[in-house]
Amino acid sequence: MILVLGSTGNVGRELVAQLVAAGESVRAFTRTPEKFPSLPGCEAVGGDLDDTNTLSAAMEGADRVFVAVPAGPHSSTQDANVAEALTGSKVRHVVKLSSLDVLPPVDNLYAELLAAGERSLRESGVRCTVLRPTGFMTNAFQWLHSVKSQRTVYGMYGTIARALIDPADIAAVAVQMLRSEDGDNEIHALTGPQPLTMPEQVAILGSVLGEEISYVDAPPETVGEAMKQAGMDADFVAGMLTALGNTDPERGGVALPTVERITGRPPTSFAAWLTSNVSRFR
Repeated sequence: MILVLGSTGNVGRELVAQLVAAGESVRAFTRTPEKFPSLPGCEAVGGDLDDTNTLSAAMEGADRVFVAVPAGPHSSTQDANVAEALTGSKVRHVVKLSSLDVLPPVDNLYAELLAAGERSLRESGVRCTVLRPTGFMTNAFQWLHSVKSQRTVYGMYGTIARALIDPADIAAVAVQMLRSEDGDNEIHALTGPQPLTMPEQVAILGSVLGEEISYVDAPPETVGEAMKQAGMDADFVAGMLTALGNTDPERGGVALPTVERITGRPPTSFAAWLTSNVSRFR
């Protein structure tokens, strides 16, 4: 039995579907199990990452666990809760979703929380594989409103190239790790096939749509202020902006062969991903 924590997220949804397709018995952990799609071989169970009792109950009968904790000021506490629940369980292998933003130097709250979460799981006494992807292609869904209403994408740090990754490719790597006999207890950096700047990403979107889409680079300070006004923690926002503005190519600026090495197929290109999701942008 494989327990998926974060079963409704971008990677978790893909992972559940791929595990079920592979014939695995899956338990999806969610706050609203009644809303989880009905899938053969998948049991949805209710729970909360802030409640170790529900985590412990969900782990009963599971021997492998995938952990994807939502990014936020409380993420490291939730990872620590998962690690606590692993104590005394029969889980033999954990796959932890992290980020390339955790690479040193860990100089902001966002990275500190990621690093602390990894540390909790790796020190839990259970074999732990860590997946560190770059930015998700699905982040482009944040453009939907402005693309539809203004034919414009607003972004930050437009000159920084990232080899964005399809969450389905992250899930495919996780499937291989979870279905292996004992997991590999390693850290894997994951990227898509091609580093792209924001203007280059928008140009590809325009090509897929068959029309011109403009790109406007917004000052990070303006975006950060909007995040804070929306209720986000100020220190967490500052950390996110620092991470997004980091120009170190090791943080997703170089395409890596990891996905193909583990899954046996090349990662999805941004153009292919956009083509598959083009109806969302029309």
